[in-house]
Formats: sequence, C-alpha cells, structure tokens
Amino acid sequence: MFFSIISVLFSGCDSSEESIKYYNSNPAATITSHSNEDELLEGVEYTFVGMVSDDNHSSTDLNVIWSTDIRELCTVTQPDVEGTTSCRATLEAGETKLKLQVSDPDGAAALASLDIVVQETEAPTITLLSPTSSGQYY
Repeated sequence: MFFSIISVLFSGCDSSEESIKYYNSNPAATITSHSNEDELLEGVEYTFVGMVSDDNHSSTDLNVIWSTDIRELCTVTQPDVEGTTSCRATLEAGETKLKLQVSDPDGAAALASLDIVVQETEAPTITLLSPTSSGQYY
C-alpha cells in the first residue's frame, strides 16, 4: 500500500519536462534620413538618421555603429529611448554603401544598408573682378 501511494505521487513528475527557454529576437534597423541610390557630395557633412528596435531589449541597451563599405563613420553609440540614432559625418570618394548596424546585449545583430553615390567635388575657383591688372592703384 505504501508503495502504491509513493508511485501515485511520483507519477505526476515527468523527467522529460522541458526547462524554461529564452529566445533572443534579432534587433531591427532602418536608415530613415536617406534613400537607396542617393547622390551625396564628398567632403560635405551630413547627418544620417535611423531607427533601431528590439522586441526583448530596451533601445538604450542596444549598440549602434554607422559605417560605409570602407570605414567607420561614428563610433559605437546607444540610441535614444525612442530608438532614434544619428551620426554626423562626411563621405569620401569611392564609398558606395551607407550602413547602420545594431546589436543587442545577447549578441544578436541586424544591418540596414543603402547604396549611395558619392560625387567628387572640385576645388573652388575664383575670378578676380577688381582691381583690374591694367589699373593704377597708388
């Protein structure tokens, strides 16, 4: 009898019970200030703006890096509480992609990327109108 009571008590315990699982969703990133194939001038300072989010982390817990296909534009920063991130930078000739990368504390990451066209700028020229070379100025 004692054995049958113990059997009944332990029959509710299944050794194959699953443990609690934690799923880390990937963050999301979108570049909002510019569009694909935008033409931008080299050497001109631009403000790049984007939005990042993560279903299971606060925006301020995320790390953001702005870069091109050649170099980093802004060092690692955190977005504001709404998920907005920005970077002020100049572009160089030869850069063809603008990238916004976001990662969460658990290592999940996302990348938003746009193709860009960086127009080379020429050195300014000047035409001197006055004084003229034929005038006398003394």
